[in-house]
Amino acid sequence: MDPEAFDVLVRLVDWLSIRFLGDMAGLSSSEHRPSPTLERYERIRVLIDELVPMATPQVVHHLLDVFTHFVSVAPIAVLMQMGQLLHSSRQLTYHHDHLITDQVVKLVRLYLADHGPVLRSTEAAMPVLIDILDILVEEGHVEGILLGLELGELYR
Repeated sequence: MDPEAFDVLVRLVDWLSIRFLGDMAGLSSSEHRPSPTLERYERIRVLIDELVPMATPQVVHHLLDVFTHFVSVAPIAVLMQMGQLLHSSRQLTYHHDHLITDQVVKLVRLYLADHGPVLRSTEAAMPVLIDILDILVEEGHVEGILLGLELGELYR
């Protein structure tokens, strides 16, 4: 495929993904964002699963916004998807993007502050959190080390 045509196709997929996902999640309007609901999250969960392995940096940013919006109604499901997204991003080297790592730090802080009991009671959560923190530490993000210490306190 012609490189220019491929670039146009990637931009189109990005735009359609973000637009469609934003509409379904209720995030496309900056004036009124509806409260997150488990029902709305379940409707977009399959789309997120399809986007994760092929997400471009722009879609990664948008998915992290979606995760932030829905973490209060589906914390473990969102955490698992975030772990998959960051694993894919790492393979595609998007994890070097400082905006992405900043969004991840905010999300992990939110988890540690608001969802400690759920994290402790869900066996699958700890390995995902450790993997996320590993990515931050590998990037030299000091916050990754500090969050790792907080995670240790949570599981004591």
